[in-house]
Amino acid sequence: TVHAAREDDVVLPRYGALGPHPRGGDVALMAADHASLDKTAVAALEALEALVDLAAQGAAEDALRAALIDHMPALLRVRSVLEHHSLREGRFMYPTLDAALSEADKDSILRILAG
Repeated sequence: TVHAAREDDVVLPRYGALGPHPRGGDVALMAADHASLDKTAVAALEALEALVDLAAQGAAEDALRAALIDHMPALLRVRSVLEHHSLREGRFMYPTLDAALSEADKDSILRILAG
């Protein structure tokens, strides 16, 4: 995502420079989370597109329900990965940055993340 790319380019280098980081808060894990989020978001989008296509083709309600159940793991996986990643950021990265950076630096990061 654009947000993850901005974090990779701007936030993670600043966070990395403040290391070493505790177990679970390593920069490589944050970046791996972003890669996982990208993959799971693509899978969820593909699942949604398949459901929309099936509905557009006039599939019966039972077929739509069955397809939804089949695609549910992809839809739920993106939520799980996002929640896990958000917890990691909230526990490690953002408190570390908040304690170490000036208000001007924090404002600059927020502006960049907001686009």
